[in-house]
Amino acid sequence: MKFKFYITVIIALLFFSCKEEKIDTSPYSIYFDIDLNYYPTLKNSLNAYILCPDNLYSKDGIWGSPAGLIVYHTPYDTYAVYDRCCRNSTCEAKIVAVVPDEDGNAVCPECKSKYLLFMGDGQVLSGSAKKALWIYPLPIERDNHLLVKYTAR
Repeated sequence: MKFKFYITVIIALLFFSCKEEKIDTSPYSIYFDIDLNYYPTLKNSLNAYILCPDNLYSKDGIWGSPAGLIVYHTPYDTYAVYDRCCRNSTCEAKIVAVVPDEDGNAVCPECKSKYLLFMGDGQVLSGSAKKALWIYPLPIERDNHLLVKYTAR
């Protein structure tokens, strides 16, 4: 009898703990090609980053991000591409751009939320933001170029 009870409890726990995780995707479509020959520090140094300027849009206005992007070289020798828009609801409405620091984080100058860039996931470390920075798919590194293409859904 006890055995059936334990099996039922375990099955119930497994059933209720397996919920679909909603992926929070960026509302912006981006497409860019970075020539790493122009950014030797980004290519040759882990934890290095470059900032793509805000209001960087294609001529047709379809591709781009109003806050700009951070391209970050992670300790895993991969590149992470973050949208710079702070995810605090007030800052997000105003399109406030986070600023990277030398510790592998990014900080919102307005609400002071701090995000982790170092590990390649953009998670909130502190502050009033409740959501991680938007992160784009891993760029493809080919012939000293980083290629990123993402279409918002």
